[in-house]
Amino acid sequence: MTISEVRNRLLDGDSLDRIFTLRQGQECEIYKASRFCAEEPDTVIYIPDFGLNDLYRRPLTEEYVSDQLHCCFTAQDFIDEAGGDLALAERLFWYCDWQCPSSAIDEVRDEITEGEFYIFDTHGGDSTWNERSGQKCVAVRPLTAQECDIADVGPMWRVRFEDGVETDAFQDELREE
Repeated sequence: MTISEVRNRLLDGDSLDRIFTLRQGQECEIYKASRFCAEEPDTVIYIPDFGLNDLYRRPLTEEYVSDQLHCCFTAQDFIDEAGGDLALAERLFWYCDWQCPSSAIDEVRDEITEGEFYIFDTHGGDSTWNERSGQKCVAVRPLTAQECDIADVGPMWRVRFEDGVETDAFQDELREE
């Protein structure tokens, strides 16, 4: 649903919690689309913490509708926040689970950096790759939503070890040198 369509529904007396299907965020309820859709930039894909932002009640005035719309983030909002970097915008989308994208962008940027070296650590949880724990690897690129279930497992990275072997790693399996 586009931001204009949401605006019209709110002006008609609907409420955001009736327009969108909410799900559990970090100790709150949020709306999050099932995918990041850069090809539909005006589609609302994320609404942060409904309780914190007082989004459960029906808007009664044009001003209140405007306030609610400021909490509705489109794919374009994520792209703009990421400075046009589509990969960063998608990582930011999957990272947000209660907060506004502008509050989370620095955390996402500070996470894993493409081309940087890290120490791989399976924490003993992957019998196939446990022998690689403690080895140096480079973060080749983030995996896309088509390559892994980001909504379920969080961000993942393609990594390359010094001997050229590549695998996919959960973000928490990579620690700074």
